[in-house]
Amino acid sequence: FCDECFPGYGYAYDNNIQTGKCAPCPDHCSSCTDNSSFCDENSCDSGYGHVLNEKGEKTGKCGPCPSNCISCRENNSRCDSSSCFPGYGLEIGSDKEPTGKCKACPINCISCSDNADNCSSCQSDYGFVIGDDGFRTGKCGPCPSNCRSNYGCSQDSSYCSDCEDNFGLATRNDGLPTQICEPCPSNCRLCSKNS
Repeated sequence: FCDECFPGYGYAYDNNIQTGKCAPCPDHCSSCTDNSSFCDENSCDSGYGHVLNEKGEKTGKCGPCPSNCISCRENNSRCDSSSCFPGYGLEIGSDKEPTGKCKACPINCISCSDNADNCSSCQSDYGFVIGDDGFRTGKCGPCPSNCRSNYGCSQDSSYCSDCEDNFGLATRNDGLPTQICEPCPSNCRLCSKNS
C-alpha cells in the first residue's frame, strides 16, 4: 500500500475502494492528493478551472477557461474578476451582473477589466467622453486638435489640459481658458495662454 504519491499523482480507487496504488491526476491538474480522479482545490493548470456539474458541484476535472480569459479557478465557464486578457473586460448581462465571459473593451480603450462596456483607461490622444449628466459614459473620444500627446485630455475628451509646442490654451474674453489649443503668437515656441 502506497503511503505517498509523487506530485501529479493521487491515490487510485476502484469501486470507491482505495487500491493502495497511485494514478495520474486528471488532465491539466497539478495535484490530486487524496483521489487520482479529483483535482485538488486551486490545482488546475493556468488557463483552466474546475468543471462543475448541473448542480454547481465540482466534478474533479479541469476544463479550459472562456475565450480571452487568463484565470477561472473555481469554475471553468466563468472568468475570475479582473482576469480577462488586456484589452478585454468582463461582459455584463442584462441583470447587471458579470456573465463570466470576456468581451473586447470599447474602441480606443486600453483597460476595462471589471466591465467591458466601461473604459477605465483610454489610449494616448484619447480621453473619456463625458455625458450630458456630467459623468463618464465609459467610452473614449479623440482629444481636441493640437492637444499634447500622451494624455493631454485624459479626463475629458473635449477639454485639453496641455497643448503641443507652438500652441497654447485659448482664453475667453473674461480671461478663463477655453481648453482649446490655438497657435502661439508669431515666433513663439511655447505659450501657456493665447491672447
